[in-house]
Amino acid sequence: MDVWLVLLLVLRDEVLYRVVASGIHPAYAGLYTDFLGIISFARSCHPIGLINACNPEEAYRDVWDVGRLYQPLHGGGLDWAAVVACSIAYAIRPDATVDGVIDTALKYAPRDGRYRIERAIELAKESKDAFELREKFDPIYSGKGIRYSFSWGEEVVPKGLAIFYVTKGNLKDAIIAGVNFGRDTDCCTAIGAGIAGAFSGASGVPSEWIEQVDKATKENDYTVSQLTIRENAEAIYNALMNEKKKLESYIRLLES
Repeated sequence: MDVWLVLLLVLRDEVLYRVVASGIHPAYAGLYTDFLGIISFARSCHPIGLINACNPEEAYRDVWDVGRLYQPLHGGGLDWAAVVACSIAYAIRPDATVDGVIDTALKYAPRDGRYRIERAIELAKESKDAFELREKFDPIYSGKGIRYSFSWGEEVVPKGLAIFYVTKGNLKDAIIAGVNFGRDTDCCTAIGAGIAGAFSGASGVPSEWIEQVDKATKENDYTVSQLTIRENAEAIYNALMNEKKKLESYIRLLES
């Protein structure tokens, strides 16, 4: 990805933060972004899927609630974020399957975007690996001359799902595939590997990769968070346990 786009996204995060800090209701913050249809929330909504583990329906609702901090309802970006979050929520189920993840993605896909996912999975089925798959995508998505032409949800989310499919949900393989896929590589990786991580866990990721990411995060002056991967994971886990307690309390209330 172009370094200037990365910087623009970070600066946009700061703008939205200042909008909320000014006292404007968070639900209106997304109205002040001009990234309509862009991948920015879909590639970073993973916590919503994880906090709603095994519950895609609740993840779907939360995307449209929390996502308004980042994008407007009418922009198209939240439609594709819902696909990612719901796929992650399903993928963490102990009985999840690769095909089940794709079925979930299709269930929550925007009506005018389902065919993009279906076509992406057909290409994945026809490919022996991610590198062959990459070549098949090139004639389809090669737009130039428009703003952030490579970073629209309708392109990157189907690609991420295809990467997940062709790597059979293996996290390490999905990471390698994504970063070598071309165009918006970091977002393809975030989506394909994000779903794969929920599906198969992180045990196969080399420890030196984690150490390098943590080191770079601590040294990055532009990031909005310098938490390590473990610190992020613990925060999300604690949020999930809080949701579990609320549900248990509600069940006890119903039973009484």
